[in-house]
Amino acid sequence: MRGLAAARAAGSKALIAWAGRLRDDHAGAMAEMASRLGVSDAVRMLGFVSDDELAVLYRAARAHVLVSRCEGFGLPVVEAMASGCPVLTTRGGSLDEVAGDAAITVDPDDHGAIGAALSRLFSDDALCADLAARGRKRAPLFSRAVQASAMALAYRRLLEV
Repeated sequence: MRGLAAARAAGSKALIAWAGRLRDDHAGAMAEMASRLGVSDAVRMLGFVSDDELAVLYRAARAHVLVSRCEGFGLPVVEAMASGCPVLTTRGGSLDEVAGDAAITVDPDDHGAIGAALSRLFSDDALCADLAARGRKRAPLFSRAVQASAMALAYRRLLEV
């Protein structure tokens, strides 16, 4: 929310569509923060969305934003890249590793940098096209078939020793 507020303060027309179920207390806290920061009009809390709806959102979005201090693998980043959706994510963790050079990465606590990245994504068509192309190229590296082949190779090497 603070990154969105920074982008809006800089003149960006960025909007956030938050897809995913939140506990009532978290949803209330997010709504309160958006109100306090003056960005309530730029936030849409969608709640749970089906896989089909999520696919439409990825294809229609200007960017997918997943900024987190602690994440596991980062499947939403791969899904967004596979859909041709530019990605803004966290530097220095699993999300950065998954995204590679196919995303803008920021420190999750640097709200100014998040806002600047949002502003760039909402104003730079060439950047978005480049990130989308890079994402489409990178996403297949994380397919089930590629992962299964890598695991099989690892087992073969282990058993040869």
